[in-house]
Amino acid sequence: MLVFAVISIALAVFLLLIGLMVLVRNHQDPINRNFFTMCLLGVVWSLSFEWTFYLFTSQPADSSMLALDIFNRASYVLGLLLLLSMVIFTFIFPKKRKTTVLRAVVPLYIITAILSTSELIAGVTGVENGEYVIKTGEYIWIYLTTILVGIGIIVYNLFYQRRIAISPAQRSQNRLLATGLVSSIFIAFLLATVSPILFPSLKIDLISPIAL
Repeated sequence: MLVFAVISIALAVFLLLIGLMVLVRNHQDPINRNFFTMCLLGVVWSLSFEWTFYLFTSQPADSSMLALDIFNRASYVLGLLLLLSMVIFTFIFPKKRKTTVLRAVVPLYIITAILSTSELIAGVTGVENGEYVIKTGEYIWIYLTTILVGIGIIVYNLFYQRRIAISPAQRSQNRLLATGLVSSIFIAFLLATVSPILFPSLKIDLISPIAL
């Protein structure tokens, strides 16, 4: 637990530095600002996720149970906001595209985020055999569907950009970004969302922030 926490914090700091480096180069560029926002949300999501697991492995108590419940729901919401920031980024990088689809996606993410603050998606926190347990909400499928919609849009946008007229440098950036985002999202999706449903006792989702 401690090793993964240290690695996650180190990666979060590294991600924040990358975001700051890009922002400082040209803070007026909307692409740079959005990239920094994406990095910042990644950092906050990672830290909230690790804090959730710190509380999860602590000795059950009424006060820590409430905190665990809050951070668990926060990690769901922050995960959605992080993915949404990635979706928005792919609509402006390397060139701005029509945002007709985005107008429909944003309300979907807002509704799912609101539901994620309740036990309908985030589930409930309890104690069994002297240990904390978090039972996933019955409407988790809405969360999974929303994530898959975002992933689909990101993949389409990034690979669509290859067909439009962009410079060789932009094409290289796009290829690097596509590889990084798609692989990170896929790994995080499997570790943070799918594994708790299929293998709840293994606690594989503990290492989810490594996807950053």
